[in-house]
Amino acid sequence: MGFTIICLQDVHWTRDSDHIYYSEWGSDLFFSPFSSNARGVAILIDKKCVAKVLQVIYGQDGNYIILVIDIKGFTFNLVNIYGPNSDSSGFYDNVFSESFGIDCDFNIFCGDWNLVQNFVLDCDSYENVNNPNAQKKLIDLKQESHLVDPWRTLYPQTHQFTWRRRTPFRQARLDFFLVSENLLSFITDSNILPGYRTDHSIVVLDISVYNIKHGKGYWKFNNALLQNNDYINLINTTIDQCVLQYVATPYNRDSVLTIPRGDLHFIIDADLFWETLLLMIRGETIKFSCKMKNENASRERENIVI
Repeated sequence: MGFTIICLQDVHWTRDSDHIYYSEWGSDLFFSPFSSNARGVAILIDKKCVAKVLQVIYGQDGNYIILVIDIKGFTFNLVNIYGPNSDSSGFYDNVFSESFGIDCDFNIFCGDWNLVQNFVLDCDSYENVNNPNAQKKLIDLKQESHLVDPWRTLYPQTHQFTWRRRTPFRQARLDFFLVSENLLSFITDSNILPGYRTDHSIVVLDISVYNIKHGKGYWKFNNALLQNNDYINLINTTIDQCVLQYVATPYNRDSVLTIPRGDLHFIIDADLFWETLLLMIRGETIKFSCKMKNENASRERENIVI
């Protein structure tokens, strides 16, 4: 049975009204407040969740909260962030230092970071770079900590945004997840969905926690798909996209696919490239299998004679 954990940012909650939030949610709720008109982050866990909360760390000024939870004997370090707009690199130093001081199996960072990871892919109609010092620090920490963005891994060249302003018009992907590399093989999907009464979108991350096993995880592949030419073409295209996304910059991108794969060098290490490629193939395989299933069901309905 699945369950949901919700991370909220900029909630404007106060301790004086905490009984209202607990009553309305009706399940476990943890929040780090600031004031009734600024900041604040919260984590809501639904009743179906089998997680056991081991530790809660409340950040300063309502900018982050860390929840250490146990699920099926695995420890997850969940960090919900509302990034400051002060372009402070020190904030991320502090958060990452505190987070990685906790012994766990998997790290999951999420939130409204108030910055983008890639100025080309993640911004639209921006005249100036937003919080450049904080952005550089986050990218450095992300690489040092072996974290990956699962949504960007699944959609390496997609322009889709999570925040927008009408006047003057601009939009950006300010909201995203960063997760441990070793969690990638258990992620089934990630999506950006419309928000309600907010200028931010909802970012969803689907993790198959019940498939996580002690030791190296594995993915059971349906070999019958290898007889389907459409699927083979799809996966070949997916591999090419992954190569183009992570190949080192000195190569001519127009001819890079003609170079033997064994001669290529990438901007990420071999293990991370392999995990990333598997995640992309897995995502495309799931979508393809669902499409086939729906098409087969439709044909069966059409063949029914009444």
